[in-house]
Amino acid sequence: MKREIVFLVLFLPVQICCKVTPVLAQGIEATFANQIQQDENSMVIKKVIETLIQSLANRDLDSMMNQISKNYSTKSGKGIIDYERFKKDFEKWLNKTVDISISDLKILELNVSDNKATVLIEYNFKGYDLDGLKEINEVQKRKYVLIKEVDTWKIISRIK
Repeated sequence: MKREIVFLVLFLPVQICCKVTPVLAQGIEATFANQIQQDENSMVIKKVIETLIQSLANRDLDSMMNQISKNYSTKSGKGIIDYERFKKDFEKWLNKTVDISISDLKILELNVSDNKATVLIEYNFKGYDLDGLKEINEVQKRKYVLIKEVDTWKIISRIK
């Protein structure tokens, strides 16, 4: 009887220990895999934003619109701006703004949660407004909402 009690006292903790360890390892593994996915998403989102801003500087409407979701929608003082209106408004803006240069792009904040992200950026913008016949030289801040459509991150909205 003593032998059986000693066996249970020694063997039972070993069994419990061995069963807990794999569960803990799986939890750590899942957390690590999630962190890697977050880092990959962050890198892709940063690239989308960099491409958007570079497209603006290069006056490349097609490249810019490739970063925008067809489901784009944001509120404005003029109502709701959807994808087509965004494109039309941007074309008008390009026709009246020349000598565009952008520098010092900074990502101030980036939050990723599943298939949705928000990013706050800041950059120096210079250009010339042909309508007002004046130089534009300002620091601009923009906050965007992105979603993952299939396997591609796209801008779905701008927060004012």
